[in-house]
Amino acid sequence: MVKRKQKQKMIRFLVPVEDAKKIEEEAAKLNLSVSAFIRLLIKQWSDGIRFERREG
Repeated sequence: MVKRKQKQKMIRFLVPVEDAKKIEEEAAKLNLSVSAFIRLLIKQWSDGIRFERREG
């Protein structure tokens, strides 16, 4: 069975610098690129896992 390539589209968004650093750190802990880490978060979100912002 041959997989067909899906059309892709680039999505960009801005986050505060401190949030970007946290995202980069968490991605690095899992040895993932930031893009792969964000895709993982989106997949987990759609699978029913909910994330909450921690005030600290």
